[in-house]
Amino acid sequence: MRLLVEPPGRTSPPQGDLTLDLTNGSAVALLRAEAPMFAAAFADWIGNLNRANAGPRWWTLTLPGKIPLTLPLPSRALALRLIDARSAAMPARVELRVVTDDAALTRQLEAWARERGHEFHAQAMPGPGLKEALNRLTPLGPLAGAARLAWSRLWAGGSATRATEPGKPVAAFFTLAGPNSVDDAGRYQDLFFGPLIDEARRRGYAPLIWAAVPKRARQTLRRLKSARGPDPILPLDAWLPWTALAGTAARALRARRNGLRWTGNPRLDGIDLTVLIEEELAADARSSRLVSDLWYETCAEAFFMRVKPSVLFYPFENLARERAILGAARRLSPGTRLIGCQHAALTLSHLNYKLGRGEEEVLPLPDKIVCMGAQSRDFLRDWGGFPDRLLAVGCALRQTPPPASAPAPRADGRFRLLLASATSMSELTDMLRTLEQAYGENAPDWLDVVIRPHPLFALKTALALTGPLKVRFRDGSGEPLAEQLAWADAVAYASSTVAAEALAFGRPVIGLDQGHWFGIDPLEGFTDFRWTARTGRELRARVADIRALPAAERAERAERARAWAGRFLPAPTPAGLESYFS
Repeated sequence: MRLLVEPPGRTSPPQGDLTLDLTNGSAVALLRAEAPMFAAAFADWIGNLNRANAGPRWWTLTLPGKIPLTLPLPSRALALRLIDARSAAMPARVELRVVTDDAALTRQLEAWARERGHEFHAQAMPGPGLKEALNRLTPLGPLAGAARLAWSRLWAGGSATRATEPGKPVAAFFTLAGPNSVDDAGRYQDLFFGPLIDEARRRGYAPLIWAAVPKRARQTLRRLKSARGPDPILPLDAWLPWTALAGTAARALRARRNGLRWTGNPRLDGIDLTVLIEEELAADARSSRLVSDLWYETCAEAFFMRVKPSVLFYPFENLARERAILGAARRLSPGTRLIGCQHAALTLSHLNYKLGRGEEEVLPLPDKIVCMGAQSRDFLRDWGGFPDRLLAVGCALRQTPPPASAPAPRADGRFRLLLASATSMSELTDMLRTLEQAYGENAPDWLDVVIRPHPLFALKTALALTGPLKVRFRDGSGEPLAEQLAWADAVAYASSTVAAEALAFGRPVIGLDQGHWFGIDPLEGFTDFRWTARTGRELRARVADIRALPAAERAERAERARAWAGRFLPAPTPAGLESYFS
């Protein structure tokens, strides 16, 4: 077989040749069909690497987490597995063309073709962008990351709002904070824990909010310092000695210079992925990501040297920062009970929630994972492979209580669309582009749009990437979600669990399919009050479909949606809250 790899825009295959275009969606259906079975094999493979490399240095890396949303390796390995399977069924003299702009995947394909005895040809791939080129040539990534952390540390120093109440056991809440964590009245609003903090106080604990500020440090820390409320707020790095920050930067620079070592079997289903593993580790070392994850470890050590909480609650996502915090807690405060609070969407893309065989024996995990409902518990147990002994059913802590009944459709002729994003800046920018394709030209007078970014992302940053929008909209950053859901006639989303909250409010939802090979939609499989759209034209058509729903059908669908959402996001109850403390 002859394998030809080309960047997009240069492919004109003759009749009879097979082309797999990994860039424009033509291969998406094939890759999505392969993804569920691949996910299990990939999780076992990474689990074996985690067992072979287990230790503090390994746990601070991104690779052990498996997650396709932040790690290119799963998607690259899935594409290679599909190509390997296709080539095995092809005649020897046939040409297979692969269209990709991924230089690392191209290098791995060359190594694979050489091992399989295939003829290989590749056209020049597009070069890296300026930032990536500088990171490859210089230690700019770790230095820039260290500079950002120093800036955050400068603003965080001495900014614990008050001491915990003496004589009471401390319940620490590790959380993430942004400017919207404090409202205009100065009230602190946690992104994850909702009534759990008040419940801890009611049970006789002294709550301590231990907040990481991953973005917009100056603005966020100023607001945290001005927050009013009964509980002290401690920035993650408030007690970090400057010498420790310098040591963290030095560790990252050494990793950048010397590379990150690993051992274990590089073969997944017989395919050698050495090139992709090396690329992933090199990318980690040359970016600012590694210094950030090392910083979590250093901050956690400083924290647990001073505070010995009775219990630590944290949002469970099985990420590098959590492994760093758990490791520090177990070394320095072994009496602290560690409770992971599962709070977010669970989809095929969340391979960080899928354990390989035997991986729980080495992976830093909490003493208990309290899930936001029975559906989530069952997912982590049956799909994720988490042992029953670790799992408990709690409630949806951060969700907005829905109204007692679905609201009746309004008769003013207007249509109010809420665009709710989560997960990443790229998700938000893709959603904005889809909205602009749908309504940037000739938007109807009856349409009102509110854009709700994730609390950690600024809409103005996304607009700087997309360019200004012609469609009329209002920035809904920081507004209460309950008010937005009461206002909306429909909610468009990509991966946010706000979609489930919208269903609880009796609002129809439109899932924006962004072409991910691993599914990101938390409502996958629910169809009663959910539509999907891939393009701007399809979004416009789905809005028209919803507007045309007969009132009786809309009401019937809304009630089914509310019942489904109530099972997916059970409201806090005394029994549900008890699960976090028992």
